[in-house]
Amino acid sequence: VPTTRASSRHGTRQRQATEVARALLRALSILECFSLETPALALQEIYRTVKLPKSTTFRLVVTLQEAGYLLQRSDQRYTLSYKLLLLGSVVRETQDLREITRPLIEELARSTGETVTLSTRSGDERIVLDVAQSKSTLRSIVLPGDRVPLLYGASGKMFLSQLDDKAVERVRQSQQQPRRRVTRKALSDTLAEIREKGYARTQDDRVAGVIAVSAPVRDASGEMRYSVTVTGPSSRIEGREQALIDPLMRIAKRISTLLGHSPSGRPVK
Repeated sequence: VPTTRASSRHGTRQRQATEVARALLRALSILECFSLETPALALQEIYRTVKLPKSTTFRLVVTLQEAGYLLQRSDQRYTLSYKLLLLGSVVRETQDLREITRPLIEELARSTGETVTLSTRSGDERIVLDVAQSKSTLRSIVLPGDRVPLLYGASGKMFLSQLDDKAVERVRQSQQQPRRRVTRKALSDTLAEIREKGYARTQDDRVAGVIAVSAPVRDASGEMRYSVTVTGPSSRIEGREQALIDPLMRIAKRISTLLGHSPSGRPVK
């Protein structure tokens, strides 16, 4: 009998913990409804966005208001409070990008066995911010601080896919290599495919004998600020790209989430 009671109490605690976690995620989904485009929302706009029952949404909104995270204006619309601004300031003061991303790119390097890079765009170049090197003696050598033109390679093309046609054409014309010319149509088709798939894959593009797969990292505004890329020799990667793409996309999404990105249309149930 004591064992049965202990099991029952354990099951009850688990259910309570699950309910608390569920309520927390629902509350966070309400905070994520607000943006620069929609800084003030009526209650009905909030529950339509999070797709929760109106009564549940109302209870959560009132709780957030009482906790100081939401304010209600005279027109009955809700806005985020300065309390969140304070928390954001704490994040900026205590977190460095590489402190956030380093464990994740190391995890990706371990799971794939290949070199992983984190890059950002600066003008018509990408800058390598951090590298988790493959343990293999046959590997791609990339160093933090390297500046690389955008036209060649998966990382560069991932960034190019986010630019308008005029900027892409400027890069194409200025960074052409005589023996590896890229036509406007070929580049346009490649970038369209990247936008459709959500990642870039190249082979023998920037470096002969190398395959690279790159995924976007987005910030709270939804813009692609960084890219995460897995790179390695074609002899080892060819035929097993999907085994790299799946964990790469998961890590890129996790980093994006840590940077404040929240894809639209994903209500928390």
